[in-house]
Amino acid sequence: MSIALALYIFGYIFYLRNYKEKKPEKITIKQYFHAFSTFVLYASPILISLLGVVAFNVSFQLSLLVGIAISVGINQFDKRRDEKYDLKEHPLKTIYKGVKLPMVIAIVGIFLYRNTVNEIDEIIIFLNHLLDQGMPIELLIFLSTAVLCFPLAATNPGIAILFPMLLPLAPDYETKLLYAMFIYTSSFIFYYISPLHLCQVLTLEYFHVKIKELYKNYLVILPLTYGVMLIIYYINMVLK
Repeated sequence: MSIALALYIFGYIFYLRNYKEKKPEKITIKQYFHAFSTFVLYASPILISLLGVVAFNVSFQLSLLVGIAISVGINQFDKRRDEKYDLKEHPLKTIYKGVKLPMVIAIVGIFLYRNTVNEIDEIIIFLNHLLDQGMPIELLIFLSTAVLCFPLAATNPGIAILFPMLLPLAPDYETKLLYAMFIYTSSFIFYYISPLHLCQVLTLEYFHVKIKELYKNYLVILPLTYGVMLIIYYINMVLK
């Protein structure tokens, strides 16, 4: 909770405090429901794809195909309503043009790399060896999450490996919570800054932003957030 609060506060101070937004115009109830229904219509391909998997236990591939079919249907409806939505080409050609080979290769490569590294049992053996050699547990957590979560762009590897390995070493329940906080926050930070993070890859591709420009926004807020975690950790360790 404290880490989320720190992110919220620092995010407001550095990014939102001086942002000036135009005062929204008042709309009627009819306009509100029209806007909401329009949103539901155009978001329905994504919503139905997700519901198919989560609510109805349909395979992701089949649910995705249904979402694509709904997108095509919406486009056909729009073409009849307004000529500006008519792309003057077959829907299959539009879908083909929308598939970007570099993005497909990047996604496949990320998943192959992640699954390969997750199968390397020697990582756990090596981490146990470092712990046996007397490495401070805080340094081990920091280095381990960097090695596991940054290249894999996921928090799960760090948590799945370090929780069962390190939490049993805590002398009491409060220390166990502090270890868990340290592991989770470190895993999240390294996942968040990973250039292989899929949300980040897609966002950069869509908005045509370079990774260096994105990292400039992380230079202050993420170290400050991590610093808050360290302060909480060490204060609680001292006061225990």
